Amino acid sequence: PMVSIHSITEVSFSRRCAQMTLLFVLGLQLIAVSAAHGAQGHALEFARGDYIDLSDTPIKGLGQCSFSAWVYPTGTASYEGVYMETRYGTGPQGFGVIIRNGSQLGVYIATDGSPASFLIDDAITPSTWQHVAVSYDGSVAHVYVNGELLESSTASGVFVADGTEGRIGLYANSTSGTFQGRIDDVRLWSVPRTQAEIQASMRQELWGDEPGLIGYWKFNEVEGTTAYDSSPSGRHGTISGASCPPPK
Repeated sequence: PMVSIHSITEVSFSRRCAQMTLLFVLGLQLIAVSAAHGAQGHALEFARGDYIDLSDTPIKGLGQCSFSAWVYPTGTASYEGVYMETRYGTGPQGFGVIIRNGSQLGVYIATDGSPASFLIDDAITPSTWQHVAVSYDGSVAHVYVNGELLESSTASGVFVADGTEGRIGLYANSTSGTFQGRIDDVRLWSVPRTQAEIQASMRQELWGDEPGLIGYWKFNEVEGTTAYDSSPSGRHGTISGASCPPPK
């Protein structure tokens, strides 16, 4: 039978992908069709003990950096690493983003100068896709969720992370601190990103050759054990256990 469709089509283009949302009426029912958050295509799902080893420590020696990722947390452990690049001795030196107890967001800007750390209550919503970003310009560190500034703190110095590879989905060196849930679209930069830049690109796929981009893991792999880095750095990671399920 013929169906009358009244539609509004909104199309927004990034440089390498187009996303289209169709709103249409079938009888009295309004149906929305949109790109599934994963957040760009597929995502990796992490269970207890799963993580990704990177080939080295991307931010070692940097006096500025930015980080972002989409996360869909389902765990409630005391420490669940989203990204960690640090070593221990007299104290952690490096960079880390963790989720604690299912809803707290922790960030370590552990430099050789004046470090900063954050533990933000109720920053994370369980079983929901959300965008987490950190920007450090050498004097101030900012933490954002879904493009909104949550907290800032003064900090200075250079990152030192000898002895530990960068890891996605793991806190420190213990598999008891692995992330549970899904992670997508992890990005590392050697430059600070402004709030406007974070908001403008958080839902857009990148070319991969943007100035300052030193790590870009899209997690569109559907098989194998390699997490491909789409930045010029080519820091491909080794997947240990994480899988690529259908998008949520």
